[in-house]
Amino acid sequence: MIKIINVIINEDSLKMTSLESITGDIYFAVGDEYFPEPDWLDFPVVILTWWCQEILALTTYSEKCKFLFMDGPLLARGTKKGNDIIELEFVQERLNGDEKLFTATCSIKQFKKSLLRASKKLLRAIEEKKWDTPDVQELKRVTSLMS
Repeated sequence: MIKIINVIINEDSLKMTSLESITGDIYFAVGDEYFPEPDWLDFPVVILTWWCQEILALTTYSEKCKFLFMDGPLLARGTKKGNDIIELEFVQERLNGDEKLFTATCSIKQFKKSLLRASKKLLRAIEEKKWDTPDVQELKRVTSLMS
C-alpha cells in the first residue's frame, strides 16, 4: 500500500548557534507514524540539503539512497522499487545490528514534492530572520535543482 510521506519542519523552533549552525525541528510523518519522533531537534538546513541530493540522485541514476539525521544513529534507507516507487526502512543503527522501526512504500514524486515544500518553507523562515550562511546557500542551490 502506497503511503503519503511528509517532511515536517517547525519554523518556530529555529535557532542559530554561535557557530552559525541552524537548529530546529525536522522529522518524517508517514500516516500515523513519525520518525525519529515529533519535534525532533536537529540541523534542518544541512539535513534537507543531504535529503534533496539523495532524492535527485534517486530520480536520475541511483537505485538506493539514505536520508540521514545528524543527531543520533537514525536514518531512512530507500530502495527504488519502480519508476515512481520507493520502499523506505526507518532505522536506528546499533552496534549489534540495526533496528528497523517500520517500513513504508511511497511515491518518489510525492516524496520529492514534500522535500521541496519543506525546503522552501525553511528557506522562507530563514530569509525572514535574515540569516545567511554557506549551508543556507547550499540548500538554496540544491532546492533550485529540484524545482
